[in-house]
Amino acid sequence: MLSITLFTLGIDSAFSMLEATATVLQDTPVGRSMPRKLVALLLCLLGALGSALFSFNWGFTYFDVVDHYLNVYLMLLLGVLEVMGAGWVYDREYAFKKANKTSVVVLALGYWISLLIMGPVSFIVLKEKFWVGAIIFWVLVLFFAVISIALSGLSLGNWFHYISLYGARRLARTMTKLSRKDFGVREKWESVFDVWWCVAIKYFVPFALWFLLSFSFSKDLEESYGEYHWFWQINGFVYPFLGLLAFLISLCACTEKDPFTPDLECNFTSDEDETAPSKVEMADKKAVEPF
Repeated sequence: MLSITLFTLGIDSAFSMLEATATVLQDTPVGRSMPRKLVALLLCLLGALGSALFSFNWGFTYFDVVDHYLNVYLMLLLGVLEVMGAGWVYDREYAFKKANKTSVVVLALGYWISLLIMGPVSFIVLKEKFWVGAIIFWVLVLFFAVISIALSGLSLGNWFHYISLYGARRLARTMTKLSRKDFGVREKWESVFDVWWCVAIKYFVPFALWFLLSFSFSKDLEESYGEYHWFWQINGFVYPFLGLLAFLISLCACTEKDPFTPDLECNFTSDEDETAPSKVEMADKKAVEPF
């Protein structure tokens, strides 16, 4: 029974990885012209060749270091990049229209530069007093937030809604409106969810993931993982490096927007897109839209 369940678990995992990769490849201009069966065949052959590396007598050692460096470094780093894209890169033009562009840039750069610096400093320099680094980080975030408020020329409420939570706020409203009983009427719980989700995506999740990544990196600097030879450490670190490199290459190679159909674009439109006041209107009325 155990052998059968492990065998079927492996097949199930292979299905999920194969289908996800095949779908992404077929979204590309080259993959779109290839039959799906051919794409699946090529991926199976590549997977078989890659899996053969783990079949030798040193296969478990190789698997252990690869598993460690992939799950600890690449997965956490991808999580940081995802929340950065969803909470800070997406919809930035919308925030630029609502306030002084400099205020948006100061808030974003202040947060991410402070995070990138204080993460390693907390665990590599401060070590046992890493919590001091976390406190310093949040103090810096508040400092840059105050500067952003002053530069925006908006009231505190408008700055909080349209600048501090931009990007994630529209995504949150896009999701919550799908659960309404009456599509045109906001539910009471939506405001609570919007604030919680936006603050988590934009501020807390990047902080937690980056500090956890910095903690793991400091541990690997003090003592090599599993006390394996440096040769295996390098082999394991190659995988997250290649994954990050693939992300950066794709980021630079992408020069055109994905042509969404009108129906698909409508799904990513929140109920505030057509009614939100402009920068001039907010400055004149000093009114805060109900969150």
